[in-house]
Amino acid sequence: ILGREKEQEEADEDNKEIPPRLKTLYNLVKQYSNQGRYDVAIPLCKQTLNDLKKDVGDNHPDVATMLILFACVFREQGSTKEAISLLEEALKIREFHFGKNHILVGSILNSMSIAYIKKGKFREAEPIVRRVMEIKIQSYGRKHIECAKQMNNLALLSQNLGNFKEVESLYTEAIEIYKTSADNDIPLSKTE
Repeated sequence: ILGREKEQEEADEDNKEIPPRLKTLYNLVKQYSNQGRYDVAIPLCKQTLNDLKKDVGDNHPDVATMLILFACVFREQGSTKEAISLLEEALKIREFHFGKNHILVGSILNSMSIAYIKKGKFREAEPIVRRVMEIKIQSYGRKHIECAKQMNNLALLSQNLGNFKEVESLYTEAIEIYKTSADNDIPLSKTE
C-alpha cells in the first residue's frame, strides 16, 4: 500500500543515519539490489556485518544500521522473514542505546511494517504502524508534517483492514496538518 515511492523515501531516511564509513557500502549494495544482483549484495552485506561486529561488537549502533541495510536487501528480494529477523535484531540494539520511543527506533519499526505490508500481512503491521505514530507524536508533536505522513500510512492500512471510520478521521486530520504546516511545499490550491 505504500508503493515504490514510499519505499524509496524510507530507504533515503535510513541512509541519513548511516555513518560515513558505511555510506559507500550502502550505495554499492543499493546499486546491486536495483540491478537484481542479490547474489552479490547479500554476501557483501553478510561479510561487512561480520567484519563490523568484530570491530565494534555485536551491540553497537553501527551494527544496527548495517542490519537495517541488510534487511532492505532481503525486503527488496521478497524475503520478508529474513528481513524482519534482521530488523528485530537491529530494534533490540537501538532500543538498548536510545530507548523504546526514540525516532531511530521508529525508523526500524516503519521498515518492519513495510515488510509486513508487502506480504499482505496487514494485521501484523497494524500495531507496528500505530507504535510509529506514537513515537512521531512524542518526538515532533501531533501537528507536525511527519505525523501527517504517518497518519496517511495508518489511514491506508486501516482502509485495507476495513476500519473506514478511522480512515476518514485520519485523512481529515492529516489534511489539516498539511494545510497549516510551514514545511508544506505543495499548495493545495493555486492562486494567481
